[in-house]
Amino acid sequence: MLGIVPEQEVAAHPDLRPVQEALAAEWGFPVEVALCPSRQRGQTAWNHYGPGTLSIGEQPEFYHYAGRPQVEAVRRELAAGPDLVFAHRLSAMIPVLRSGLRPANLFFDLDDLEHKVRLRSSLLPPLSPGKLARLAHLPALVLAEARAVALSRAAFVCSEADRRDLARLVPSLRERIRVVPNAVDIPSLREGPLPAPTVLFLGDLRYAPNRTGAERLIRKIWPRVMARRPDARLIIAGPWPEGLASFAAAPVGVEFTGFVEDLPALYRRARIVACPLDTGGGTRIKLIEAAAYCRPIVSTTIGAENLGLNDGEDLLLRDTDEAFAEGVDMLLGDPGFGERLARSAHGKVARTYSRECVEDGLATLFTHALSHPGSAQPPRPAQAISVPQE
Repeated sequence: MLGIVPEQEVAAHPDLRPVQEALAAEWGFPVEVALCPSRQRGQTAWNHYGPGTLSIGEQPEFYHYAGRPQVEAVRRELAAGPDLVFAHRLSAMIPVLRSGLRPANLFFDLDDLEHKVRLRSSLLPPLSPGKLARLAHLPALVLAEARAVALSRAAFVCSEADRRDLARLVPSLRERIRVVPNAVDIPSLREGPLPAPTVLFLGDLRYAPNRTGAERLIRKIWPRVMARRPDARLIIAGPWPEGLASFAAAPVGVEFTGFVEDLPALYRRARIVACPLDTGGGTRIKLIEAAAYCRPIVSTTIGAENLGLNDGEDLLLRDTDEAFAEGVDMLLGDPGFGERLARSAHGKVARTYSRECVEDGLATLFTHALSHPGSAQPPRPAQAISVPQE
C-alpha cells in the first residue's frame, strides 16, 4: 500500500512496522506499506486559480499528488507488476496518469464525481468571484476523470445517477463504469429506552461539504430548533471540529465530540440524525449508517440523493432552514412516527447496502480480473453492484 501523505506524517512514522502489523491484524494477511511525502507550495491567489485552468495537477485539491517524487513513487510500485491496482479517488489517479504506465488490472474508485462537486460548490450561494473563478478549472477536471476511466479496467461510482453522469463524459467507455454502493455493517435491531431529545450530525469535518453542512446546522437551523425545544441537544461528531468557525464560539446546547471510536454508543445517544448538506457528490454514507442503526433522519434533498429513500416514507426531506427545523421538531416530538420512518429505511438499506452483499460483488470482479488478464471487461455480477431505483 502506497500512501501519499503530508511530510509530518512521514516523519511521524520512521518505522513502518507497527503500521504494517496493525493493518495485517485488521485485514488478515501481510501488508507492506510505503509512504511518500506530498508536494507542497505557498498559497497565493495566482496559484490557487491560474495554473489549474490548464492542468489538473496544478489545482489545489490535486497539486499535492502530482509532483515528480509522487509520480516516481507510483511508477516504482507499478513497475513491480502488481496483480491488481486500486486507486482511491481522483487524487490517487493523478500520479498514475502521469506515470506513463498502463496497469492491466487497474480499478478506480470515484466515489465522488469531482466535476459535479466542483460545479455545485462553485454555484452554491452566496456567490463570490473566487467561487466563480474555480469554474475555469472544470475542463481540466472533466478531462482527467475521462482519462482515468479510460485507463481503468473498471471505475466504481456510488449510484446509478453518478454512473449516468459519468457515462455522458465517456460514452464509449460506459461498460467500464460500475455502481458499487457504499457499504455498512447492518446491526441487529434492538429495543431500548428512548434517548433524550438529541440530534446527531456525523461526518469527517475535514471534508468541505461536511463543514458547510455542520455550520449551517449550528448557525441557522439549531437556533430555530432551540426556540421550539430548549431541552434539545446537538452532537457534532467527526474528526477536526476545530476547523469549524462555530467551534470556538461554544454554542449553547452543542457538543463537539471529535473522532468517535464507539459508533454504537454514539447512536444510542441520538434520537434523530440530521444531514443539512447543500453540496457534495456520491452518496452520504452517514445516512446509510443512520438507517442501519434505525435512527430517524431529516435531510436535504442533496444530502439524501441517490439512496432510494423516499420523503415521508423512509425519512424527511427538508431544504430550507425553517422547514428543516420543523422536521427536526416533528421527529423529536413524535417518536412513533420517527420509528416508522426509521424501520422502513432500515429495511431498504439492509437489502442494498450490507457489507457482505457489496463484498461478494467486488470479489467477483477482482477474481475475474486475476484469472482473465487479457479480457477486455470483467462480467457484470448478478448481485451487489447495482442500486435499485425506487
